[in-house]
Amino acid sequence: MTTMPDSSAIALERSAVVKAAESWIGTNFVHNAAVKGAGCDCSHLGMSFSEALGVKITWPQIYISSPQWFMHADPKTGEFHEIYLDGMLANGFIEISDGKQNFKPYREDGWIDALKDVGDIAITRLGRLFAHGAIIERWPHVIQAEPQVCGRGKVCRATAEANYFLSVREMRFFSWKGWH
Repeated sequence: MTTMPDSSAIALERSAVVKAAESWIGTNFVHNAAVKGAGCDCSHLGMSFSEALGVKITWPQIYISSPQWFMHADPKTGEFHEIYLDGMLANGFIEISDGKQNFKPYREDGWIDALKDVGDIAITRLGRLFAHGAIIERWPHVIQAEPQVCGRGKVCRATAEANYFLSVREMRFFSWKGWH
């Protein structure tokens, strides 16, 4: 018999992830960086899970070496690989999307309410792949690292309905597996 995690403990963990993400606000956007106050990108903002939960997140070499990894096919095969999505699954997250384009977060028991999605991750399609992630504060409010070319060039708060990266793009949602 599997026991469900304690909901109050989960709520505390979710809040801790958001609090950790908030501590990155103002950090400059720098590809493949994860130094609070100096540089961070949207995937490494996920280090907030490391700070809050002790979760180690690792990314494949192709992501680390190229800031445009989401625009180019694998040079050996010519195929595009969902590096970010695969990385989420490989690092202990589960997808909580319903798989439809332009959807709101959805779970088997219905639409996610404002309290249950705190700390989950929204990932949007950029270029050919899902390549921009944001930590949900309280949907549709997120904390994200915006590149200078399309945003503020910093880790900042944003609203999904009004943000370049989040408003008109296909989205998928992930949550820490220990919360389910």
